[in-house]
Amino acid sequence: MKKLFSIFLFVMLFVNINKNTAFAQEPQNFLGSVGNRSIEMLLTFGDMNDKNIMELSGTYFYADNQRSTLNLTGALNYDTGKVAMTEKNSQGKTTGFFNGTYDQNNPEGIKITGIWTSVDKKRNLKFSIVKPH
Repeated sequence: MKKLFSIFLFVMLFVNINKNTAFAQEPQNFLGSVGNRSIEMLLTFGDMNDKNIMELSGTYFYADNQRSTLNLTGALNYDTGKVAMTEKNSQGKTTGFFNGTYDQNNPEGIKITGIWTSVDKKRNLKFSIVKPH
């Protein structure tokens, strides 16, 4: 029984450490699309708070316009998998929003899919990004 309890504690400790250090705050490169346009996104996953919310920050650009980089800030709810990010241009003006779902068990790699919405809410486009294994 002691051995079983020790194994249980080890597994719980490993899961907690793994959850908090999965990205080790190093930028992660994602490839994908917004609508029918290819993008490259660089995301940094920050520390997780006591409510299992992890801060996100990063940048992305459209493959057909690499000179125009957009900035991202947001959060990942690790319990629900929900992702919300705000997009801003180089002048700091909000230009859009990403709302989606994080899937670390996707066979392609870590995947985030959802809807990008323009700041005026007139345009909604599907987005999908993946960080291959």
